[in-house]
Amino acid sequence: SDNFSLSSGFHYVLDVKKSQVFRYGFGTASSKVLRTAAGAAMKSLQGMAISGDQLWVVDPGTAKILRYSLSAAFTGTGTINALQEIALSRANRTAEGLAIDGTYLYVLGGSQFYRYPRAGGTGVASRVMKDSTGANLGAPTGSVLVGTNMWIVDKTKRRSYRYSLSALQFGTTGNVNALRSFALNAENRSEEHTSELQSRQYLVCRLLLEK
Repeated sequence: SDNFSLSSGFHYVLDVKKSQVFRYGFGTASSKVLRTAAGAAMKSLQGMAISGDQLWVVDPGTAKILRYSLSAAFTGTGTINALQEIALSRANRTAEGLAIDGTYLYVLGGSQFYRYPRAGGTGVASRVMKDSTGANLGAPTGSVLVGTNMWIVDKTKRRSYRYSLSALQFGTTGNVNALRSFALNAENRSEEHTSELQSRQYLVCRLLLEK
């Protein structure tokens, strides 16, 4: 998931300017405005992940990953404070994406992921991701975890790359090459946030079609 997520038949889209999540499916609904645990405003939301009733977002501006109750976020209006906060590692404060599994949160920052226990704790860096030829990535900006495969969107190279989650070898040094890649839709040429979101939607939809 990232700024676009599929869960229980609904589509969820994070509006980073309004600090709200919009739900599409059987009609359209907007969440309460997301706040930190202390009730402070967000500064620069960059990613979203949903697991059951847990709604997670990452805000490099406040250097935090934040958790909310998904059902509570869509009950009533006003604001909602985070139930849990995890501090981003200093090297991970240019966060550009968020993915999740049953145990960990994965925050994309540059050409690496940082893995955080969902229960809280320090982020551990992955190996440095390269493209399929071993060349540097351009500007990784979105991520989706599908089973044991991590997919990222590179908005500069206009491609999506797949890596084995185990090959990222968190806590070790070195590089890891992409196992596969494909070109993004040619219409997604702008580097503005809207285009990045479209690229992530395209990635999620394409992966669903290929399953």
